Amino acid sequence: MAQIETLRGLDQAAAITAASRRVSAVMFGGLDLAAELGVPASWDGLLYGRSRVAHAAARAGIPAIDMPFVDVRDAEGCRAEAQRALALGFTAKMAIHPNQVPVINDAYTPTADQVAEAERVTAAWKDAPDGVIQVDGKMVERPIVLAMRRTVARARASGRTPEGR
Repeated sequence: MAQIETLRGLDQAAAITAASRRVSAVMFGGLDLAAELGVPASWDGLLYGRSRVAHAAARAGIPAIDMPFVDVRDAEGCRAEAQRALALGFTAKMAIHPNQVPVINDAYTPTADQVAEAERVTAAWKDAPDGVIQVDGKMVERPIVLAMRRTVARARASGRTPEGR
């Protein structure tokens, strides 16, 4: 696993993630980057760096792991940041305290409603005659189906599936 935590590393993010098949994941090291940039280790201050790392990981087809949330007493802050990282493309978040693990796992686990929607969409897609369908009043095409398949995969990994609910 590679860790990208400097300006130079950020400049080379795509090259680092594609350097070898042995690079199986990449972690965003935001604290060091914030220090180098001279900015607070806040979401806004590190958004560009996070985005670059998530993009490079996606391009290489490997997981992206977000930096840890440093306030170990702020569970809601940790949850909110984990949800934002997920929305940005991160597939995991580093924990620095055991109390953060269930909070992060919960943030990365799709809700029952999200799983049900993903299952409806993927089931309807199997019968799509022309590659574009409508489900629950929304247009659905291949990119949406791929996102829904990822939701189902995250649910299965967490045990939140129809048989595991």
